[in-house]
Amino acid sequence: MSDALNSARQSVYNGYFHEGIKMARLPRIAFVTIGQAPRPDIVPQLLRQLDTEIIVEEFGALDGIAPAEYDGLPQAPTQITLHTRFANGEY
Repeated sequence: MSDALNSARQSVYNGYFHEGIKMARLPRIAFVTIGQAPRPDIVPQLLRQLDTEIIVEEFGALDGIAPAEYDGLPQAPTQITLHTRFANGEY
């Protein structure tokens, strides 16, 4: 396990933030997009509207799919077309 991951797990474990001996439950929010995560063009703007420290996770329906692979995915005849961005900024 990487040092960075160990450090993150020591700081935040199951939603509890360790500050000395005090532990406070942090709110957790997940952003799910129809494209790929992360979305630096959307999520930071939404987070600025919140007035609290939270745990943020981002997930994308197309995570793990390269833009070239996307063109090869099957499309149903009645499927609605949605437009989104890939993690590299391509549309």
